[in-house]
Amino acid sequence: MPETVETPRISVALGAAIVVQTALGLIWAGGAAERIDQLERRADASGVMIERTARLEEQMRGVRESLIRIEVKLDRDDNTQGDRP
Repeated sequence: MPETVETPRISVALGAAIVVQTALGLIWAGGAAERIDQLERRADASGVMIERTARLEEQMRGVRESLIRIEVKLDRDDNTQGDRP
């Protein structure tokens, strides 16, 4: 007779353990999905920053080229004025 009393207790304990593990698994999966969403948002923001950085680099290249042209012009003007009395 004692065996029949133990069997329902084991079944209930096993069922409770499965329910708890399932609940914890769902909570973990929800947390993992949220972390993935957060990483995707960061990646999207990084893409925007990369694009902006590329535009700024291109603008700086243009500014640098303009500065070189201005310096060459100034040097040329200084040299021609040095020849005049």
